[in-house]
Amino acid sequence: MEFLDFIINPEAYLSPENLRLINIFRAIFVFVSFLMIGSIFYFILNSDHFKDKYIEDIKEISKSKGKEGMKMANEWKKIEERGRDEDEAERKLAVIEADNLLERSLERMGFKGSNLEEKLNQVSIDVLPNLNEVRAVHRSKRDIIYDPNYDLTQDETERILLVYRKSLEDLQII
Repeated sequence: MEFLDFIINPEAYLSPENLRLINIFRAIFVFVSFLMIGSIFYFILNSDHFKDKYIEDIKEISKSKGKEGMKMANEWKKIEERGRDEDEAERKLAVIEADNLLERSLERMGFKGSNLEEKLNQVSIDVLPNLNEVRAVHRSKRDIIYDPNYDLTQDETERILLVYRKSLEDLQII
């Protein structure tokens, strides 16, 4: 009990000379403590390990997401413009480009595979709610590529591009 009272009220137990000496030591220890805490933060922030593990990754993610996101959004605008074209060949190209954009997006997200079908097999409905529709429109893309007589109407193009748009929005690409 006396010790606690001494900690709370040292003036009652010490002479003014000893009290001044203790206050000097307190100030020194507080200064050294702040110096040590500052040194710890300085060395953590300037260590290569911290930079490699955290700061560089954060910088890279923020840069690549912004630039890549803008690039993909612009690419999607061009695809939609092509999809509204009167020329059937342009509309077919729009469908092919939309399919390729989705494939690149999935690859960028870490889904592996040599083609879109293999990547879609790894995706769950939770990630891509319109997964079955995407598979169906991907078959349309294959038909466009392998069947030169495949007719692609304006309505069908709009329907296909809406499915791709929804999937890219669900993946937060556009």
